[in-house]
Amino acid sequence: METTRFAFCILLVSLVGLTSGLPGTGTACDSHPCMNGGTCSPNGPDPSYGYECYCPEHVIGLNCQDVQHQCDGNPCMNGGTCDATGVTEPYVCRCPPNIEGDRCQYAFCLDDPCLNGGTCYNSAQGFWCMCPFLYQGEHCEQHCDPITGECTA
Repeated sequence: METTRFAFCILLVSLVGLTSGLPGTGTACDSHPCMNGGTCSPNGPDPSYGYECYCPEHVIGLNCQDVQHQCDGNPCMNGGTCDATGVTEPYVCRCPPNIEGDRCQYAFCLDDPCLNGGTCYNSAQGFWCMCPFLYQGEHCEQHCDPITGECTA
């Protein structure tokens, strides 16, 4: 009885080896089950072994069928609007007026800190004011006399 089982196993292994190269056989990945740029990896030499899909970033699911948009969770700050540009490309934040930065994180000019008609510009370090003629200072708070050059607050 033991010899029969051994012979049957050898016959079965031989048949699997013979049929694996025949037309009509292959792996479970031959049907291209992975979507959205997923990579299929067969679990064995025969379709009955199944497969696994390896999904790119921002794609999930058994067959990589679900795209997670990069705007999920709204990464933009201070009222910025997120615009997803694609599956693998980064998002772009559209910032409201007086707010800047790749995530609309610079909002120093919202309170109009520049005086006397100065124009406020956001920067990573804070803000800076472009002062009109005859004004100077961090907030354009100093008026300068055009004749003497003296500036007073």
